Amino acid sequence: MTPDQRRANNVAHTNLVREILNELGSRADCIVWQNVNGLFRYVDSEQRVKVGLPGTPDIIGLYRGGLMLLIEAKTGDAVLSSGQRIFRRNAEALGAVVCVARSKEDAVNYIDSINPKKAA
Repeated sequence: MTPDQRRANNVAHTNLVREILNELGSRADCIVWQNVNGLFRYVDSEQRVKVGLPGTPDIIGLYRGGLMLLIEAKTGDAVLSSGQRIFRRNAEALGAVVCVARSKEDAVNYIDSINPKKAA
């Protein structure tokens, strides 16, 4: 992948996360926030810093009744990393709902499909 392609993928991913946050942020049945995660470079140097816990999703939130929401945004043909698959399996085993969203509609449809009685 060229640097330009990588940059375009990063922009598309950032835009998707923003779209999901904006859409879900207007709902009364959930609260969502961005989970910043990854390797970042300082603007004025080549020094890099890792932020967040590997494998955790892009968006974290709470759904009515206290159910934990975990949303991983994916663009193009991107797939979950092994760390993301492990985190997803463990989170679901503990009762969290995990969604891989390729559009804001995916996230909305998934949340709309949650049975509110399960969360209560």
